[in-house]
Amino acid sequence: MDSTDDDDDHDQGLAHAPRIERHVSTEQFDQVSVKLWQDVSGGCGGKTWEAAYVMVDYLLWRHSLDSTFFQRKTVLDLGSGTGLVGLALAKACPLEHMELTDQEPMMQLMKDNITLNDLSNTSASLLDWGVPHSHQVDVVLASDCVYLEIAFQPLIDTLVHFTDNNPLTEIYMTYRRRRKADKRFFALAKKHFALIDIQDDPKRPEYKLQGLYLYRLERKKRV
Repeated sequence: MDSTDDDDDHDQGLAHAPRIERHVSTEQFDQVSVKLWQDVSGGCGGKTWEAAYVMVDYLLWRHSLDSTFFQRKTVLDLGSGTGLVGLALAKACPLEHMELTDQEPMMQLMKDNITLNDLSNTSASLLDWGVPHSHQVDVVLASDCVYLEIAFQPLIDTLVHFTDNNPLTEIYMTYRRRRKADKRFFALAKKHFALIDIQDDPKRPEYKLQGLYLYRLERKKRV
């Protein structure tokens, strides 16, 4: 994956240049390129984090091995931020529909990026974690969502809601190890899900050195 900055006003050669809050970048993957507005004025969700590239690289690699991998699937991207993960898959794969979700401050950015990439099979919607919902989807993507400890239980509740609505829902999650408190999230998750460390990713040795992990979550049988 390569990233190039398309904002002519951004001169990296100026050591004391003012911070550019809103700019367009082009994210290049093996099968697709995605244009993105990134905007940090609304917080950390307005930029793309490394875990998103890990997710995209792996899922596009799977798609290259099996073109039916996402065929006619309804996919929902949790905590989309800029929307890179969902946008890349929506452009490269024969999805039924891609839904980008986040909180209110990210809504306009997601919509702008859908428009920028001219995607008719993609929408953006508000989804607050922990609030019961009726979404029925085939696949849930969660890239770098394990971040704030206060959000651990709401995130688990949301994943549980998805698999209550459709027990066959597949969940893929990328995670960056940052703090010991993250262990609490995984302890909570294991009450409901089997966490499968994905081993077949050819880029796994590279990103593990950066403390990045890729999991598939499978709902445990309810007694």
